[in-house]
Amino acid sequence: MTKIKTYEMILSKERGWISKWPKRAVFIYSGGMDSTIVMAKLLAEKKMELFPLFINRGQTNIEYERQSARFFEKCFSKKYKGLFHALSEITITIPPKEIKHNLKSYSKKFGYPLRNTVLQMVGVQYAISVSEKLKKRVSSVLCAQVDDDPFPHSKLIALRATTLDVCQGLGEWDWQITSPTIDPLLSKTKFGKTEMVQWANEHGLLVEKTRSCYSPDKDHCGKCLTCKRRQKAFFEAGITDKTKYSR
Repeated sequence: MTKIKTYEMILSKERGWISKWPKRAVFIYSGGMDSTIVMAKLLAEKKMELFPLFINRGQTNIEYERQSARFFEKCFSKKYKGLFHALSEITITIPPKEIKHNLKSYSKKFGYPLRNTVLQMVGVQYAISVSEKLKKRVSSVLCAQVDDDPFPHSKLIALRATTLDVCQGLGEWDWQITSPTIDPLLSKTKFGKTEMVQWANEHGLLVEKTRSCYSPDKDHCGKCLTCKRRQKAFFEAGITDKTKYSR
């Protein structure tokens, strides 16, 4: 039996299900193309109540990620009143600035170690705080990882392991941490970057307002991995990329 099947067997045995669509969830929101489109799709098609969480983790492009997040907060708050809650921003440096310089070479190959996992754990803490404040149960943390994300902590098996860790650590077995874009029990059809761009175009979403590039400059650099993946998605979708690139 594979590791992921083992994880799923444990979840199924403990609660009778592995993953399912929640009525409400915390959504880890970066202001990027993927997370913006996935969040819009959940609001439009699933009518899901979302609590968006923007995490200032010390990223170099924080100004422009925040600018994007705030822009879409205004859009979604008007269009999905009662479903889309106010954007919350939390500051937690990931990785800690005291050791970040030692991780540069490692991050180029594998990404910052467990970055997404730490973000999701913060999302769990935020979900508990929302539950306490509003007196309504929030036990799902969603993100927008896609099938071609290169790092181990971005894979479905990592999300299943994190779900198990949270359930065991809290002693509460209704928690789920997952990404609808790669969870086959939630989405039966592929919804990668190309499909995201197509969906956004069909629904009039201003994708050019999202931020993918890690550069601290105003425009996307056009040459980093995230820019190239963004450009590829528009090319494969056959849709004009209105993003402003510096080259």
